[in-house]
Amino acid sequence: MPEFEFDVTDRALGYMASMIEPMPGNEGQRVLTERLAEDADASAIVTVNIEGSTFNVDVEYDIDLKSNHPDAIEEIMKAAEQYFQEYAERAGEVEGLVDIAFGSL
Repeated sequence: MPEFEFDVTDRALGYMASMIEPMPGNEGQRVLTERLAEDADASAIVTVNIEGSTFNVDVEYDIDLKSNHPDAIEEIMKAAEQYFQEYAERAGEVEGLVDIAFGSL
């Protein structure tokens, strides 16, 4: 059974950053928010397993956000984690990874 792995970490972080960009309410929060993606310890891997004409998509992701003042942007950090997870879970569909895997056979 062929297995194809796709690292979508950078794109998931980019999506997260774009979604939280308008959230800060002041300049201090804006600076902290802008650093979240840069300082994140994250991974998002999509695995496509193909067996004949059927396939299975598995997603493994993890994100640990760090901030010098997490209490100042607590809600933004929670939202950021959710946006990262959302992208990771939908990456197979959004990026057409199943089609790419079948095309690589």
